[in-house]
Amino acid sequence: MHRHTLILRALLVVALATAGEARAANCKISGATAIAFTAYDVFAPTGQQLRGTISYDCAPPASPRLTISAGASGNASSRFMAQQPGASHLLYNVYTDAGCTSVFSDQLAQAVPGIGLHNQTMDFYTCVPPLQDVPAGSYADTLTVTVNF
Repeated sequence: MHRHTLILRALLVVALATAGEARAANCKISGATAIAFTAYDVFAPTGQQLRGTISYDCAPPASPRLTISAGASGNASSRFMAQQPGASHLLYNVYTDAGCTSVFSDQLAQAVPGIGLHNQTMDFYTCVPPLQDVPAGSYADTLTVTVNF
């Protein structure tokens, strides 16, 4: 099994197929969008949602699957951004769907569509829940995207 990783940074600033004989599997992540949330309003009744993409190129017979690390929280179900500098945490998460209901796991790998097609992208969504009582400042978390094939 091969592994390729790419660092994906989530930032919040508050102020915020070719057929053929046997081939070696080949897969690479060529990029990912850095997510930059807008200023966070602690009194806003709705949270923030942003769409990002992971760009990749996988040739058959690869059958890649992606995971995204848990970040500073150590738990993919409850990711947070840490205040820079400071001790406060702003909750957010990364999802596979626009409705922000299915967390992009660090353990259960997400299948990658479009094998054999060049320069493909896969969407992911980041959501920050509303009404979090956090002090003004900059918040950040660093995530690692891993493709296994």
